[in-house]
Amino acid sequence: MLQATPQVVVKVDTSLRGNIYFSVEDNQCDAAVLYRLITIGDFLETGITSLCKEYPEYVEIRKQIEA
Repeated sequence: MLQATPQVVVKVDTSLRGNIYFSVEDNQCDAAVLYRLITIGDFLETGITSLCKEYPEYVEIRKQIEA
């Protein structure tokens, strides 16, 4: 969904086994696109946080937001 969003650049790195790194950059998005990014981000964070609680020794989430 993110990759199909106009004005958004998504970078994904799965080169290390057991790790997923991705970044999302907006290129001066309008309000509708920004809302979509926030909604998708909240969805991903909720899902991964749930996995962290269920498997704390195996799953960790780190989030970095840059303005």
